[in-house]
Amino acid sequence: MLLKSYNHDHEIYGNYVYNCGPGVQLGGEEGGTIENVDIYNNILYSNTCGIRLHEMTGSPKRNVRIFNNTIVDFYGDWDGGINIWADNIENITIRNNICYTSYDGCLGQVVVNRSADLGEIDSADNLVYSPRWTGACGAWAQELYEGTTEADPLFVDKDNGDFHLQPAPPL
Repeated sequence: MLLKSYNHDHEIYGNYVYNCGPGVQLGGEEGGTIENVDIYNNILYSNTCGIRLHEMTGSPKRNVRIFNNTIVDFYGDWDGGINIWADNIENITIRNNICYTSYDGCLGQVVVNRSADLGEIDSADNLVYSPRWTGACGAWAQELYEGTTEADPLFVDKDNGDFHLQPAPPL
């Protein structure tokens, strides 16, 4: 969703996005403001990243809520499961998401631009896992650990696209 003016009160939910660039990307071209957006109950599988708030000419992103998404096998070497690649943010909520990747060299699970104000992000109850994660973010990014548990989500059958959790998941 690339927006050129004031855009508000959107919901992005119930989608299955497979094998593309970012599964969901929000960015405002020419200074467009993005406000009051809920991104929830999506399955984003085998994309370069799961969800990205993209820096586009400093466009503000306010009151964006990212919750209850399952993000699996993102593979971009400079992306993450959830990627806040924006400085001009206010009141961003990241809760109850699962970010899992088995690819080498991915940037991280929940990553934020180093110049963004982390005080504007409320992160809680996210489950992240990468058996091959090296722990090194690029020069522009930092890993967001607040509100994050690192453990295998124990999908029923990830290799065949069944992302339901087994009876005793780690949450």
